[in-house]
Amino acid sequence: MTVRACAFDLGNTLVNDKQLQLNSLKHTAEWMKESGFLKDPEQFISTYLGFNKANLIPFLSHTFGEKIFFDLTLNELGISGIDTAILLDRYRSAVMDRIAADDDVIEAITYLRDRSVKTAILSKESTERVDAYLKKTHMEHLFDSVIVSKTIGIEKPDPKIFEEAQARLDVPFEEIVMFGDNEIADGACKQLGMIFVFVRGYKDPNWGWEKGAAFKPDHTIDYVTRASMEMLMDTLEKDTLYPDKEGLPS
Repeated sequence: MTVRACAFDLGNTLVNDKQLQLNSLKHTAEWMKESGFLKDPEQFISTYLGFNKANLIPFLSHTFGEKIFFDLTLNELGISGIDTAILLDRYRSAVMDRIAADDDVIEAITYLRDRSVKTAILSKESTERVDAYLKKTHMEHLFDSVIVSKTIGIEKPDPKIFEEAQARLDVPFEEIVMFGDNEIADGACKQLGMIFVFVRGYKDPNWGWEKGAAFKPDHTIDYVTRASMEMLMDTLEKDTLYPDKEGLPS
C-alpha cells in the first residue's frame, strides 16, 4: 500500500502527558505550601487528580489544566485566600517549563516529510495547549495541518474529526496512518478505512475519558522515532499489514 499522510495524536503519543501533569502539580503544590496556603501537597494532588479524572466536560485540557479543576479542589479542601486564576497560571507555567522539543519525534516527522508524506496533529486537546506546545518546541513547520477538537468543536472518536483531517490533507482515507495511544478515540479512525498504529510507550490505562468500542490496532510501536517510522513505512509499503504487528523498533 501507499502511505501518503500520517496523523499524530499529541498527549501520551508524542508527549508523556501523565508525567508532565504530575510533575507540574507537584511543583504547584510545593509553591502553595511554601506560600502558606497548603499543609499537605499530596492531599492537594490526589484531590485535584480525582476531579480531573471525573470531569467529562468537552474540550478541556487534562494536561494544561483548567480553572474548574482548581476551583473544585480548593473548595473541597476548604482553601481560601488564593485566586485560582493565579494558581492556574502558575501550574501552566510549570507545564511550559517542562515542555521541550523531542529529538526522536522531530527526526521521525522529518523522515516522513523527506519521503513526501504529509503530516498532521489530530488532537482532542485544547487549542491553548496545542498552540503552546508547538510554540515552545518550534515544530509548527513540521505539520501540514493541525486539527484540534476545541477549535473545530468535534472530539474523537467522532468520525467527523477524521473526515476533517482527510479533507485538509487531501489524501484518501486508506492512505492515511493514525498514530495514537487510545484504542477508542484514535482507533475509531479504522471505521473510515485509515490505518491505526497504537503507540503504547506512554499509555496509562487511567488516562481516558471516551466512551465506545476499542479498536484493535493494525500495528503497535513503543514510541514515535525515526527507527519505528522506517520499519513501519517499509512494512506498509510492502503491503504486509499484519494485525497488531509486534517487534517494530522504537
